[in-house]
Amino acid sequence: MKSLVRKLPVLFMGLLFSVLAIGCESTPTGHLPAMLMGMVYNLDRLPVADAHVNWIQNGKIIQSSTTDLRGHFALSNVPIGTVTLEVTKDFYETLTWQFTYEKQTQVTYLKVTNVDELMDAAAAAMDKGQWSGAENFLDRADKLRPHAEPSDYLRAVILSGKGKTKEAVDLLESLSQNQPPIFALELTMADWYQYRLNNPAKALDHLKQALSVKQDLDVQSRIAALEGTQKIIEEK
Repeated sequence: MKSLVRKLPVLFMGLLFSVLAIGCESTPTGHLPAMLMGMVYNLDRLPVADAHVNWIQNGKIIQSSTTDLRGHFALSNVPIGTVTLEVTKDFYETLTWQFTYEKQTQVTYLKVTNVDELMDAAAAAMDKGQWSGAENFLDRADKLRPHAEPSDYLRAVILSGKGKTKEAVDLLESLSQNQPPIFALELTMADWYQYRLNNPAKALDHLKQALSVKQDLDVQSRIAALEGTQKIIEEK
């Protein structure tokens, strides 16, 4: 009897460890829900505030979070495993990101692109003569802000770079209709008419339009030269 009493604590501890082991096996830690934290930033690695971060499961939004001023977001009760997040914001491309959520201390970084960054990328591609790449960036920008004037202007420059100057100048002419003259726009058309299309009369018209916006000595000199040339031609 005494030996049985001595053995009771040992039997009790063995039973306790057995129960704990069974409990651990029945609730794998790999599927426990956790707080998923992360940050949304742009191409310049700056935080993006007021972006909507959606946790997607089977095509449905399970939970949403809005980024703060530092681009931070948090989603609660997210199970460890494969997770799909969607980031949306006006004038930003929608990002869908699937990844493996491994542990609660994991921080997820999501990079998104806005329309101005796409325009900058298009301009950079044009500087390198990468016309197809520039068009691709502009197509993406147009989906976020359709037919914006800078986009149409860059498309005209691309056409000119491809040797389609007549199409390019026609596009700029359509942009300049029914609106006050823009110095850069008028000067570009004057250049194309004068140096590529050999149409000094149209070049002169656009130089005068440019000069009406801003007094510029180079523009004045070009006007004087073209008017002098026209006068010589008329006298002949």
